[in-house]
Amino acid sequence: MKVDVLAFGAHPDDVEIGIGATLIKLIDSGKKVAIVHLTKGDKGTYGNAEIREKEFKNFLKFTKASGEILDFRDCEIEDNYENRLKIVDVIRKYKPEIVFAPYHNNRFSHKDGTAHPDHIATGNLVRFALRYAKFKNIKRKEKEHLVKRLFYYMLPRDKLPNIIIDVTNYINKLEKALKIYESQIKPLDKTKNLFTVIKSFKTLHGSLIGCKFGEGFLSEEPLKVDEKILFEI
Repeated sequence: MKVDVLAFGAHPDDVEIGIGATLIKLIDSGKKVAIVHLTKGDKGTYGNAEIREKEFKNFLKFTKASGEILDFRDCEIEDNYENRLKIVDVIRKYKPEIVFAPYHNNRFSHKDGTAHPDHIATGNLVRFALRYAKFKNIKRKEKEHLVKRLFYYMLPRDKLPNIIIDVTNYINKLEKALKIYESQIKPLDKTKNLFTVIKSFKTLHGSLIGCKFGEGFLSEEPLKVDEKILFEI
């Protein structure tokens, strides 16, 4: 089950909307990618558990990623020791080099979709589980595993990314992939073109690095880079 990249989300479509183009780009480069959602998102306004799970499986098939949905209850994700161990099991199962997770804090209101309590709880569960996953004396089914890097997506509006991936050449494939989530996309298209909104954020991040579309992340620890990057534009 070993993968290069493991991306966590609270609900089906969180990862896909947030960093789908980056994951598609990584898969295209030969990396093995897994997406794991904690819930089926069945308490949302649109769709139900069966529909959202089916859409998720179709997305995996389309992008050639792997993954699964865990048994957490939608809108009831809590950061506690027992739940951290559930995430430890996932990390040790997939043994990724790097992990993506929603940002672990957000001060904005109920109108801001990124500030869903499940997103925040998922971010906290993952960052603590990564620590536990490397401890030899936390005995689980799988042996300990050290993840090299944790990158956050779904950043609150007052947090700028410090890593941005150019996804200009993958935005069209992302749009096709996101159409698979018909239960979530179609109802919102009656009042606004959701993908236009999604692209606006990716346009903003792209503008920060001089490209058309980008997906931004935050690393809370320094990254080692080659000195040549200092001269790149």
